[in-house]
Amino acid sequence: MRKRLKGDARLQAGVSSHTIAHTGLGADPGHTQHRFGRSAGFSVAGFTLIELLIALAVVAILTTIAIPSMADLIRRNRIAVANNDLVAAFQHARAEALNRGRPVTVCPTLDQATCANQADWSVGWLVAIDTATTGAPNLQQILQVGEASAPSARAIAEAGAGHFRFAPTGQVEWGVAGGAERAIRVDASGCKNQEARRVIVNRIGRVRSEPAPCA
Repeated sequence: MRKRLKGDARLQAGVSSHTIAHTGLGADPGHTQHRFGRSAGFSVAGFTLIELLIALAVVAILTTIAIPSMADLIRRNRIAVANNDLVAAFQHARAEALNRGRPVTVCPTLDQATCANQADWSVGWLVAIDTATTGAPNLQQILQVGEASAPSARAIAEAGAGHFRFAPTGQVEWGVAGGAERAIRVDASGCKNQEARRVIVNRIGRVRSEPAPCA
């Protein structure tokens, strides 16, 4: 009986030693911590200096391409806005003259109340009922006021100073004599190629816009 107990004790000791050796329990604490640290931990990847320089170079190239394109887009948009505003003003004036049966004038203005005798329409313009039928305008009622397009865009009458007076028939008289039509050129600083526009009004009051070479 005693021999059997001793044999069982030796067997249990052998099993325990095998378990400890297999699992690493009871081994050197530093070694065990180091081994478990490698298996349980993780590494964080970062950018190398070369990768960072390549990324910065790509950003610089894209910026160099995008900035001029954005400037061109802004300039063309400013020209388009000034052009469309003038076209709409002339169309509005003609419609009001036909509907009211009274002369309606479109002219540049410095004070948003009276006509300015100048070729520069960039300062602003107005649409008003005109009691005069010929000669200088005699404004009675302001119907619309356009904001100045300068300095973002320029609008210059090609034939010099003057106004556009629409008769109740829809026909137009301008402040300068002669010619079958008059035009206002719209452009902007840095204008390229055919980006400028010409707002054209003919004698019968028709309004159109067409591309024009930059001045």
